[in-house]
Amino acid sequence: PRSFRVFCLDGGVWRIVHRFPSRNRFRVVGADVGDDGRFYVLERRITLIGFQSRIRRWTIADGLWHSEETIWQSNAGEYQNLEGISISHPTPDTVRVTMIGDDNFLALLSTEIVQIDIKN
Repeated sequence: PRSFRVFCLDGGVWRIVHRFPSRNRFRVVGADVGDDGRFYVLERRITLIGFQSRIRRWTIADGLWHSEETIWQSNAGEYQNLEGISISHPTPDTVRVTMIGDDNFLALLSTEIVQIDIKN
């Protein structure tokens, strides 16, 4: 299966710090690191019905990536072309995910901002 690389700028040199696998034909379109130190990835796939999005996250400790989990997944066609992600924590037990998708200058698509809260 295809994997995605995570790069880190270290002393002026980009280096690969991790690779994580693609699952179920989803492709990475955005990423952020939360105040909780976890790495969050927004992924998208195109289905016959429309776009489908999901969010996976990893815990990073001592340079090791572990505890991969899918914390949210939309239904196919529920949202448009979501491709940007921002993570915040309004309370200690809540992850607020803000996602954005543009219309790509196509009349069939719309620009959307989607915000969801996920309890830890």
